[in-house]
Amino acid sequence: MPIDKTMLDPMLNAFRNMAKDCEEKGASGEAYNKMKAALDRMEQLGLEMDDFGAFSAKMMTEGLQMTFSTAYGEVLRELNKPAQDGSGVYDDTALLKQTLNAYRDSITRIHQGKEEAKQITTNEFDANKVEKLIKDEMLIKPIEEAIKFGESGVNYPTFLREMIVKGLDKAMEGAPVLKDGLEYDLGWAKAVEVSPHQIKEKQEILDKFIELSSKAKFNVPDSLEFELERKLIEHKYAPVHALWDAIHRRWESLLSELDTWVLAHMKKALFIEPWSLAPDPKRAVQIDKDCIPGTFKIREEIFKEYFGMTFHDIFKHDTFLLEVKTFRLGYSQEYLEFLIKQIYPACIPLKNLDKALSKEGERLYDKKRMMNPEWYRIGEKVQKYFDSVFGEGMYAKEFGVPQKDTSFQAKPWDIESFSY
Repeated sequence: MPIDKTMLDPMLNAFRNMAKDCEEKGASGEAYNKMKAALDRMEQLGLEMDDFGAFSAKMMTEGLQMTFSTAYGEVLRELNKPAQDGSGVYDDTALLKQTLNAYRDSITRIHQGKEEAKQITTNEFDANKVEKLIKDEMLIKPIEEAIKFGESGVNYPTFLREMIVKGLDKAMEGAPVLKDGLEYDLGWAKAVEVSPHQIKEKQEILDKFIELSSKAKFNVPDSLEFELERKLIEHKYAPVHALWDAIHRRWESLLSELDTWVLAHMKKALFIEPWSLAPDPKRAVQIDKDCIPGTFKIREEIFKEYFGMTFHDIFKHDTFLLEVKTFRLGYSQEYLEFLIKQIYPACIPLKNLDKALSKEGERLYDKKRMMNPEWYRIGEKVQKYFDSVFGEGMYAKEFGVPQKDTSFQAKPWDIESFSY
């Protein structure tokens, strides 16, 4: 799957525009061919890869941006030969102006991409679009620094030399930006808090980058060495993430089956989803009433066999506690305790729910006491982190602020009093 165009285009459009400009001016020759070959390779990687971080690292490893820039400078010198004066000196001012205009155009393209992202973003939180807006800011910073230096009055040869000496060429390749990106990834992991292992992994990757930077010239680590180190760290954490996700998915499925079994016994089950969408709602409801206890017990046995956990072990496991802490658990404490203490013992194969428990489930449903009343707070930490990057109040301006649903009547979660 290719890299998302909303992320790829802002990076490559500057090179595409420079190549197009040279083509329109009739450029040809070895330098032009090198420039085109470097751009074609960038385009190829964009189509073959699906991870933007790995794509950026590959670009640096192969030196594609520097190869393009060097060849572009040679092409411009050829194109500007008619501007030679009697002393044989080229019009360096024109060359510098063309280079800076290309950089300015790339910033314009990035801003356009950001505006497009904002226009298609709804008031609901979208992690991918927030991430893109932040990464765009990190792409712009080194380009602006290069433009500022070029406007300081230096000539073109000095500009090219100092770009290397000051490390601005590396900034254009993305090395300093990469550190900002790693710090962003760590901050993002803390804000979303999917698991503590994800935070540890991001911290370890950042620490490794800082370690390699301290030993490297211009504090720019070898991109290939860093990428290999990062892959080693990611490889180490891959099974940890897989185990965490597997446990979370399995217990979430077990709770969902108990919840579905309760709903199937309500008088109004025929008129609510998913049964109301079935060709024969009555039959669909009866199937769930009859079959869920059997499938639940099989899932429970598999869960214990694979993870060594009983049903009640779920509620002291870190995966569950984190869901409560981050407001991601959709069930209210009252309803979940009802599922654990009354529905779970009654969920026996070949038996339906008795009328008393069915009536209690219907009461909780009608009184809107099933749902976590603080579910709307899921994005609080994300909002705080977004504002720390863009400025106070910017999250609300871009995405709106999730409003509390006052129809939920259950009490907020108190994990200390939770009984299972």
